[in-house]
Amino acid sequence: MGAGRPGALLLLYTDGVTEARDGHGTCYDPSTSLRDRVFDDPDALVDAVIDDVLAHTGGNLHDDTAVLAVHHPTDAPAAGHLPGPGEPAG
Repeated sequence: MGAGRPGALLLLYTDGVTEARDGHGTCYDPSTSLRDRVFDDPDALVDAVIDDVLAHTGGNLHDDTAVLAVHHPTDAPAAGHLPGPGEPAG
């Protein structure tokens, strides 16, 4: 598995996010809601997902939810390179 492009964000979430339903029973779809949006940092992405889910459900969550975003910094070491003993981590 590759490390991703520098600057990329990875979004992880539990099924409580995708099973969050609106008043008509429609599940929240992060791929639709987040399409064409750009986020500068993981906190902004997590905040957007949480805000979107709460707006979608009218604030009525019926399942536990967890959201995590991970950022691949632009100054990260080359993919596949792990620092050795005594070598700086980044």
